[in-house]
This record gives sequence, structure tokens and C-alpha cells, in this order.
Amino acid sequence: MGEDVELYSIPYSMEKQMKCPLCGSMTLKQAIKKVYSLYAANGQYGLSYCWKCKNFITIPQPAENDLQEIYEKTYQYDVHSIIDQEKKWRTADLMSYLIKNSSKTNFNSVLEIGCMHGVFLKMMENYGAKHIVGVEPDQKAVENARKGGFSNIYNMNIDEFLKSGFAKESSFDLIVMTHVLEHLSKPKEILEQLGSLLNPCGQLLLVVPNAHSFTSRILRGTWGWWQTPVHLFHYTLNGLQVILKTLRFEIKTTKYRGGDSLFLLLSLRNLFSKFAPFCKEQNHPNNKTHLKKIIIRIWSTLFKYYLFVGNEEIIILCVKEEL
Repeated sequence: MGEDVELYSIPYSMEKQMKCPLCGSMTLKQAIKKVYSLYAANGQYGLSYCWKCKNFITIPQPAENDLQEIYEKTYQYDVHSIIDQEKKWRTADLMSYLIKNSSKTNFNSVLEIGCMHGVFLKMMENYGAKHIVGVEPDQKAVENARKGGFSNIYNMNIDEFLKSGFAKESSFDLIVMTHVLEHLSKPKEILEQLGSLLNPCGQLLLVVPNAHSFTSRILRGTWGWWQTPVHLFHYTLNGLQVILKTLRFEIKTTKYRGGDSLFLLLSLRNLFSKFAPFCKEQNHPNNKTHLKKIIIRIWSTLFKYYLFVGNEEIIILCVKEEL
């Protein structure tokens, strides 16, 4: 706890008590009053920190219809396609980590939640996986994934998938979620349900933004991966380990790595929004002119190697404990 207190300088006894939606404790305190984000007015949302489960929570929690409107109108994957080569390179790094640290030598069945264009699934297919399933709410991304030869790509969100007959009849050797958990309103319930879909000795691979990264400490409210309100929860390694152990997952390995070039660009954009608010729309990455695309690609080429320097991502590989 000492590290957390030093990190955000939150006087425990001075803040109004609130209930943590993750662990239910009354140890939730204000950490950052104003967060700058693509998806909300500057300062519309803040962050609170739970002293018990050691994670951060977006405050106030947004209404479901507000989130739906953001996902439909603002939250786009198009900008990620501009740095597709960097994305593939980072995915290959994640694949290498999995192969190196997994207790299994092969994965016959794989489920990826939030599979986007199917890059990771294609690598799993090349590795020998036979039964491959993806879940992705973005229709364009699903169409691209299906063009890659995958028929079992479901255009729905994770709640809809888990309620479907297919999920209830399936089991997997590996389940993957990359930058998904922070979007979920009921992450513990989802993780518990996913655990029930794992075969004996099946593994869960999670990748989330690291709320305790050194850049989050420096940039505070302008950090690029707060992304309020679409990111509902913001995890630390200790906090995520607590949640997983509570749900009877055995953690095999963990790793930090740096954020991608878009993360760095978002952080710069948020700094501009804070100190030059009139530039907010002009600096929106989704405003993609031909020149901006060229600049983003050059930026990606220069800064993709930040992967080896930073600690903005947490990677956790775990297995479900047998009862």
C-alpha cells in the first residue's frame, strides 16, 4: 500500500468514502479529479482509487446508453489500421511470450474476445490451432477477420456471446482478451464465466493498460490510456492479481511492456487539450487526412520500439485452478 500512497498522494482520511464497484469495500477515494479523453468533455470524468483491491475506477460510472452512443459514433478501429504493421509486430511479440511461458505445447481450441481483424487468431492458426473462435462487436472488423478465412467470428459483445448456445456448448484450451477487460462493466462475472469455458489445464491470457505505469504517474489526467468513460476500470498488477486469485485462477507469469505509438500520440493529444483546449478537435486522431495518415505511420515507425522501454501494458498468463 505504501507504493500506492506515494504514487498518487491520496490522504486516506480526507476523502469522502465511496463504495468500490469492483470489490464492494468502502475504501474508494478520489485520485485524479479531471481526466482528458477523446470520448468526453475535458474534466467530465475523474478517477478514484480503491485501497483494498488496488485498482482505479472511472467516476462517475457512465450510463449504458451513453456508452452505446460513444461506441457507435466515436469509438473507431480505423486509426488502428494505419499502424497495422506495428500491430502485427506487437501481436507477434505477444505470441512469442505465450509460447515461451505456456505449460502447454499446443492449443487445439482458441477463443479470442475482442479479436478485431483476426491477427492473433491467424498466428494461432499458423501455430496449429484447429478450432478457432473470435468475438468482436465491430462489424467492419468482423468482415475483415472473415476475409482472413475464419468462419467462427461472432459479431456481438461478450455478454451476448456468453448467453449464446454456442458458448454453453464449447470449451477451449486458450482464451485471450487484449485490451478488453477495462471496457467491461462486470469484469469479475465475465472472468468467472470464461473460466468455466476452459478445458482442464486451459489458460487465460490477459492484456490490459497498466494504471501504475511510470507515464501514468507523470502525466496523471492526460495519460493516453485512461480513455474515460469507455474504460470503466483501470487495473494495476497487484489489483488484477487479487481479482484473479479470488476467482481461483493460478497466475503463471506476468510481464510489463510499453504502449504502442498511438498511446504516445493520445497522450500528446491530451496534453494539447489541457493546455490548448481550442485544438481538441483538430488533434483528434480520427480526423484522418492523407497527411495525418502519413504522419501517424512515420510516428509508428519511429516509436514502435517503445514496447521494449515502457511499462504501460500488463500481460498475465494464468490457469483455472481445479476444484
